[in-house]
Amino acid sequence: VITTHTTGGDFHVSTSSIAYIDTGDSDIGRDALVDTGATLNIDADTVVRGGDATTSGTGIIANTAGTPTLILHGTGQIGGGTGFITLYDLVIGNATATAVTTLASSATSTTDVAVGTGSTFNINSNLFLDGGDLTTSGTGIINYTSGTPTVDIDNTGTLGGGTGGITFYSLDLGDGTTDTTTLSTNNISINNNLVVNGNQTFTVGTNSITVGLSSVSNSGGISVASGGAYSQTGGTTVMRSSASGAANIGGAGATTFYNLDIGSSTTDN
Repeated sequence: VITTHTTGGDFHVSTSSIAYIDTGDSDIGRDALVDTGATLNIDADTVVRGGDATTSGTGIIANTAGTPTLILHGTGQIGGGTGFITLYDLVIGNATATAVTTLASSATSTTDVAVGTGSTFNINSNLFLDGGDLTTSGTGIINYTSGTPTVDIDNTGTLGGGTGGITFYSLDLGDGTTDTTTLSTNNISINNNLVVNGNQTFTVGTNSITVGLSSVSNSGGISVASGGAYSQTGGTTVMRSSASGAANIGGAGATTFYNLDIGSSTTDN
């Protein structure tokens, strides 16, 4: 168990060191900092109240045992270096405190990611989510503010759930196994392209979704691979692309729209 001062105690793993949080719930009053060449293994539930779980250089954040949840409060970022980040379960803000968290380097969540009401998760690097659930509660927001990140969701689970906005650059669903992603938030946006891989079903339901943006070249594509499905029973799917670009509905899978609106903006094709 690690507890640092609630108003400003960091947990700092210095260059080439290895640290384990593995014997019980830990509470870090400010930030978790991992230097280049160092490794922080989060193997027990951990709250980081300052908002930062950062890496420098080749620093690594990993999960080697157990089923721990990393909970972030405050404003800060995950990662930042070139080392890999693997978490078991990630929570951005909860009933205790809100968070504004930016993903600054690629990361994997072995299970799920949850964004609490009043909190924001800016996914500015690739996120690989193996447990199926990327959920929001209440006014929780999922967004990206820079870069061209892909959110890759595998397994069966829920996308959204709250009333806050959800905006991705690219969204990739499924890994070839038979699973379902259920959309539970209306009016989400994917500013580049949507890919539904083989044997994955994207159940959009009665929700509306926009794919593509006039400022993103050749955006607006929806690809559904063989055995996969895009299923909408209400609402509208809007497809947009850049002024000189092209957007395609493709793949050998089943694609069902309730309403389809192509190029609804006057600046789009």
